[in-house]
Amino acid sequence: MKARRRSSHVQGGEDSYLASVSDLMSGLTFLFIITLTILAVRVGQARKELMSTKETRDSILVVLQTELERRGVEVAIDTDAGVLRLPEKVVFPTGSATLEARERENVLKLAGVMADVLPGYVGERRGGLPQVESVLIEGHTDSRSIHWPFKDNLELSTARAREVFLTLTASHALLDSLRNRDGIRVLGMSGYGDRRGIDSLQSESAWQKNRRIDLRFIMMPPQELPDSSRSSRAVVERVKAGMSR
Repeated sequence: MKARRRSSHVQGGEDSYLASVSDLMSGLTFLFIITLTILAVRVGQARKELMSTKETRDSILVVLQTELERRGVEVAIDTDAGVLRLPEKVVFPTGSATLEARERENVLKLAGVMADVLPGYVGERRGGLPQVESVLIEGHTDSRSIHWPFKDNLELSTARAREVFLTLTASHALLDSLRNRDGIRVLGMSGYGDRRGIDSLQSESAWQKNRRIDLRFIMMPPQELPDSSRSSRAVVERVKAGMSR
């Protein structure tokens, strides 16, 4: 009798243990499914955010290019890099960082177009939408040696970027006052010498391509995404409902 009773207690303990393990595994499985679901929702939202930001930048570049070409200024755009490209012939004579009359007129036209377009993509008026974080005026040269008055190509490229920056801001003070969502000035400049060539061939055609001014547009993503927590909760509730059937 005692042996039968002991056997009954052991069997009951085993059943209770197995039930606890089963509940634990079910709970862990549920948490795993919920985690994957929430991750999938957030990845989808991040993808939409990136696409929205790129589409905004692409539209800025296309508008700038269209308006400049309408005013007789030849430029190129690289939507993958977010760059508006001014060939050397548009801005500077070879080996010079001085804007001659025709080149200065081109930069003044650029200033006018930028002053018309950029304010709509910067600062508080954009709200939570994607906006311009910065526009970097980049000077680039070819790889050949430079002569006086510049020490090297890095110095020449920096002088060119500075000249374009100063001409833009002197022509339209608005450009120098533009600030992004964080209150930081949008317009900046830098020189790269021959460090970022776009054609590696050693030919006159390649050298000409590499001598350029790039305006690089860096974007800020949307500040306020769709309510991700609400979306995630809705998905979780649907998963719960499906598991309880």
